[in-house]
Amino acid sequence: MSNALTPQNLTTSPSNIDLDQIQGDVLIGLQKFAEQFLFFEIKGVSGFKALLRKKIANLLTTTRTVKEREFHLRDHKDQGNTSPLPNI
Repeated sequence: MSNALTPQNLTTSPSNIDLDQIQGDVLIGLQKFAEQFLFFEIKGVSGFKALLRKKIANLLTTTRTVKEREFHLRDHKDQGNTSPLPNI
C-alpha cells in the first residue's frame, strides 16, 4: 500500500475527492479474510445500470467506510486485542 493512500493521509485528501463515491477497495483496500471473483458479460447495458443503481449500489462499501474501519482496527490492535473485528 502506498503511504499516500493510508487512511491517515486520506484525512487531508484533496477536496475534489468524494470518499462516499469511490468503492472502498480502490484507494485503501477492504479488510477481508477471503474474496471471490465473478466474471460476466453485460448484454443490456442500460438495464444493467438501472439494476445496479436500484439493487446493488447501496450495498457497496465506500472508501469513507473503509477509512473509518481502518481507524477502528488500529485502535483495537493498540489496545492489545488480537481477535478480528466484525465487518458490519
